[in-house]
Amino acid sequence: MKEIVDEMKTQAIEAAMEMAEKQAATIQSGIIGYVQSDEFEDKLADFMDEAINIPFVKGQKENDIFHDVADVVQKILANVMSNVIKLKS
Repeated sequence: MKEIVDEMKTQAIEAAMEMAEKQAATIQSGIIGYVQSDEFEDKLADFMDEAINIPFVKGQKENDIFHDVADVVQKILANVMSNVIKLKS
């Protein structure tokens, strides 16, 4: 009887671990997807635009510069996050 209970515990733990790993993979994928999204790029560019003033550069041109910078930062973040996830796997 004890062996049956122990086997059931082992199976339950294995099933829980498998579900947790699937959830973690889904969350990681979602985070990377969001970092790669236009929404994230826009928010990052807007944040930089509000926080930094480039002297002698007019508003729209400054905004364009920050969108270009946000695009580069976005790609770097997604790449780093993907590599960190691969290392942990």
